[in-house]
Formats: sequence, C-alpha cells, structure tokens
Amino acid sequence: MKVPAETVPESPAPSATRAKTRVLMVLLGLLAVWPLVHHALVLRWDLSPWHYCGFAMYCLPRPRLRIDFEGGGRPLDATIKKRIHPWVAAYADKRQAMGELAEPDTVARAILATAPELASFEIVVTTFYFDVPSASFLKKVRRYPYTR
Repeated sequence: MKVPAETVPESPAPSATRAKTRVLMVLLGLLAVWPLVHHALVLRWDLSPWHYCGFAMYCLPRPRLRIDFEGGGRPLDATIKKRIHPWVAAYADKRQAMGELAEPDTVARAILATAPELASFEIVVTTFYFDVPSASFLKKVRRYPYTR
C-alpha cells in the first residue's frame, strides 16, 4: 500500500540540519573548553571560582575578604568608614567575583570626597584563600595607595 505524497512529511533541508549540527558542536566545544579558561583566569587574576559558571566552586571554599583603610599610617576614622560603607560593600561584592581585576577606585573617590583633609591613604585588601598543596588557609594582602 502506497502512502499519498501529501501525507509524507518533508525532511528538513540538508543545509539547515548541518547548521544546527555546527551550532551544537560549537556549544559543546565551548562547554568543554570553558573550565580550562576559567581555571587560568582564577590562577592569573584571582577570579572567583564561584562566579562565571566555574566548575571549581564545587571543590573550593568561597574566599573571604577584609578591606581596611589607612591614612597617614593610621586607620581611618570610624565616621568616615560609616559614610563610605555603601561603596565598600559594592566593591567587596565586585572583588569577590572579579578578584584582582577589580580596582577600588570608586571607594577611593568616596574617601576623597568624604575626607578632604586626607592628603594620602591606602586601601588594604586582604584575601583569605584555601591553598590546596598545603591544605591550609593563607592570606594575600594587596595595598592600593592613593594621593590627592
């Protein structure tokens, strides 16, 4: 028994099938390569393994930060710290995700606007991280000096 030609569904054009296959292969290739790229970014710029679809989040604890401020070798006044808190909180979130790629320039501008009497100061960022070879937590201190 023959099926009438009107009821037989048309197969997709060969070029459409090839295009879909190529798109799928490119996506699978990116999925396979991304962990290697992400790992390199984490090692080079302390990018967070917990952000940007990194698979390392499953095997590393989330790094912790401490942000301190020094003006003339002394800690900044508590009232200045209280006034700049929104900028510090936003920077801490950004620093958690972007690591060394996040510069504290917005916090520095807030300090300069809030404390005009300061001629120079430093923003000290301490990152606590887990060191796999030694199986212990270590800290990395980065100082950002600013002057008027």
